[in-house]
Amino acid sequence: MEAASPCAHKEDGVTTAAQLFDQEYFNGGRRIGGYHGSGYADFACHWTTFRKIMDLRPASVLELGSARGYVLHRLEAARIPCRGLEVSHHCYLTRATDAVVEWDITQAPWPVADGEFDLAISTAVLEHIPEAALPVVMSELARTCKRGLHGVDITDDGHDETHCTIHPLPYWIERMPPGHIPIDKEDMERGPVPLPAATGLHLNIGSFTTMFHGWVNIDQHDLGAWAAASGYRYVRHDVTRGLWLDAATVDNVVSSHTLEHFPYDQGAALLAECHRVLKPGGTCRIIVPDAELLTSEAIL
Repeated sequence: MEAASPCAHKEDGVTTAAQLFDQEYFNGGRRIGGYHGSGYADFACHWTTFRKIMDLRPASVLELGSARGYVLHRLEAARIPCRGLEVSHHCYLTRATDAVVEWDITQAPWPVADGEFDLAISTAVLEHIPEAALPVVMSELARTCKRGLHGVDITDDGHDETHCTIHPLPYWIERMPPGHIPIDKEDMERGPVPLPAATGLHLNIGSFTTMFHGWVNIDQHDLGAWAAASGYRYVRHDVTRGLWLDAATVDNVVSSHTLEHFPYDQGAALLAECHRVLKPGGTCRIIVPDAELLTSEAIL
């Protein structure tokens, strides 16, 4: 999809939203800003946002700017019909759920029927929409959703130059359709993180910052402070030295894009360790690149 630009960049000639909100924007940012550090992950605040949505008892949810769809994924698990509209092709390709639809919300009509959804939600999205395009967005919100809850940035930290509509809440209240409520984006994500209950012992080997709540996340990087801030259990450990756990004590093991970094002997030894610590009937899921696909003519 060739999308209209929500905010044209002044210096490098970027003219489309797909170019603005690309992989670099979501994985650490660049000259026009973006996510700091490791980029857009399944942050703990997604649980807080999810709980605030569920407190409204929605019959169905449309999310504007859903990115990879982490909140949508939680809604699906709660059996809430949902869909997300996301302009970033990168986020669409790396989506966590097929509920994400690639679409520029400044373009009408949206791929949504009249009154199809009960609740519209957005977090840190509307401030990226130029003021000239806001009437289209508000009109489509009124057409498609009965009510809404929208977290907007009301102050600008100066990092993200794709912010182009920064105003206090009265500005947004004046422009929202009836039943749609704007709140400070910080309030949308603020609050205790209601982490899911976990039973058993589960290992995420080579996690880096893709960590799971309720699991033991393992990597050799110094990520303890980062993990603690988001409520993750993290163990800094070099798995080439084996696993410290007793035999037949682990329920599940996951390792994504880690095994290919080891020489054959070390990789085989790690798999043997995973087998040793797994309980009878336990599961080990390994994700690695497909060498045949990477060397195929379709890729080259």
